[in-house]
Amino acid sequence: MACNMSCPYSALIPLLLSHPIHGDNCLIQPDGSCIQSPPAYTYRDWSAIVYLNTPAEGGDFVITDSNMKVLKTAKPACGTVVGFSGDTLHGVKSLKKGHRFAIGLWYTHDILHAMDMEHLQRRLDYVVEAEDTANQA
Repeated sequence: MACNMSCPYSALIPLLLSHPIHGDNCLIQPDGSCIQSPPAYTYRDWSAIVYLNTPAEGGDFVITDSNMKVLKTAKPACGTVVGFSGDTLHGVKSLKKGHRFAIGLWYTHDILHAMDMEHLQRRLDYVVEAEDTANQA
């Protein structure tokens, strides 16, 4: 789970990212290419972000090309799911106001890295507990 708070400097630096541009299953090279090689999580074939709230302002999810030019932007909204391939270059812009709660999910075709249902349930229980704690604050 990702939990981000607003950044007081985001108004001064519009392109400030809370999650830098990266690929989930590859390593970005100086020429902008993304190589599937350890220590990258090369088994992450597909990725998804599930938004648990709607931030007051900012926290946009961005997809870029190899020159880091933004191609697509998704505004986070509670209940929204954004899915993409593991080698898609992406990041998250800084929040200007509020909090951002999201769950990152990764899917694989590699049976050696598949997660069993018991492990998944423990992870979801942790997320619900964290959200309850944040709402009480």
